Amino acid sequence: REVSALRSAIELQLGYDIFALLDDAKRRLSSVPATLVTYHRAAVDVDARVTRSRFEAILGATLARINRLLDECLAAAGISALEVDEVVTTGGSSAIPAVRALLLRRFPQARSRDADPFSTVAAGLALS
Repeated sequence: REVSALRSAIELQLGYDIFALLDDAKRRLSSVPATLVTYHRAAVDVDARVTRSRFEAILGATLARINRLLDECLAAAGISALEVDEVVTTGGSSAIPAVRALLLRRFPQARSRDADPFSTVAAGLALS
């Protein structure tokens, strides 16, 4: 059954639809403890309850990588985490509660500010 569903998804090029569905579930899990993922097309038949705790467990390796990258950034800047005054987030994965918690743990004295993702990306592009 699973192989048939995978074959159907590939043949019908459902990858983007499935990605969009899962991306929406990821966003919902930023504000609710659990959500339903439902998708029925061709042989792909999914009804699943996804919890934030399961999602965060799946993210474990990614969170560890983010933590290592923060270490590298601080070392490259020659400062400690306690010297960071402000952490600016721009949406996307920074809205995931586990990512926010990681930033709060790493930069306990910094104030946190959410910035508009579109204007900050545009401003960053203007600098390059």
